[in-house]
Amino acid sequence: PDFSKKERDPQLIGTWYLVEKKGKDVDPEYKVLDFRADGSCTGFDFPSGKRLFYTEKNNRLFVFVYGNWLKYSSRFYELYYLFERDTLYIWALEEDMLARKYERALAYTRASNP
Repeated sequence: PDFSKKERDPQLIGTWYLVEKKGKDVDPEYKVLDFRADGSCTGFDFPSGKRLFYTEKNNRLFVFVYGNWLKYSSRFYELYYLFERDTLYIWALEEDMLARKYERALAYTRASNP
């Protein structure tokens, strides 16, 4: 698929670190998210290979994961996000984002520039 014409929220570009929550066990793959200007990204525990992202409406995040032809097929994952001050919140469900259920979100802070 050609993602070159898809929208990408420039606020996402960069490295984001999970704000640890006591009592909440998070997959290590989710602890650091890296969104690059070329549309690639790392992080997330989605199976398979290379990942590309794009956004819609400044709150919907789509991650396309390329499959390997033998074990996994290519797949889209839809997430929801919101910025509040210096924090990025990511939800699995749109209704949780709309209701601002922060306890159901993963919260990230941007890496500071050295």
